[in-house]
Amino acid sequence: MNTFDGADAQALLARHGLDSFQALWNLQLTAVDEPNTGRGGWSSVYRLELEGQGFFLKRQSGYLTRTLRRPLGEPTFAREFRNIQRYRQMGIPSLEAVFYGQQNTPEGTQAVLLTRALDDWADLESWNDRWAEVPPEGRKAILDAVGALTRTLHGAGQVHNCFYPKHIFLREQAGAFQACLIDLEKRAH
Repeated sequence: MNTFDGADAQALLARHGLDSFQALWNLQLTAVDEPNTGRGGWSSVYRLELEGQGFFLKRQSGYLTRTLRRPLGEPTFAREFRNIQRYRQMGIPSLEAVFYGQQNTPEGTQAVLLTRALDDWADLESWNDRWAEVPPEGRKAILDAVGALTRTLHGAGQVHNCFYPKHIFLREQAGAFQACLIDLEKRAH
């Protein structure tokens, strides 16, 4: 199963021969951090640059989560992709997925999730680290943006389940801030 979100990203990936699961799976990149191991498999994140646009490529093999609905398990990225789509439909600002794919192999289920990098955004944790340097009007704007995001999330009847400063991203534009969420692989409802 391969799913694209956004024709512009699909065209960009096609120009670079990266518009299939196998091409993204085989792409040689350096991981941005240590792979997660457990759940009977592994999961890793890579940075990809194409024509000046940044992306995060997430790959996992045999890294499953089990629920009552899916007792045999499913890739955690499948859940994250569904949550990204659901948040978008509900008007909850979050990261943007451009490709999701998965396949079953003798070694287990493999999954790929490609999202746009939030290069002009910074997480709330980094804003907290320099809070003393932020002028009072900037602090208010940050708090307003996080409050609005929280109101939108809860107004839609959703719970993020990992609502930490490192998962709330902010972008400043003309003295105002926008906020969005990342890390949507946890059960959201």
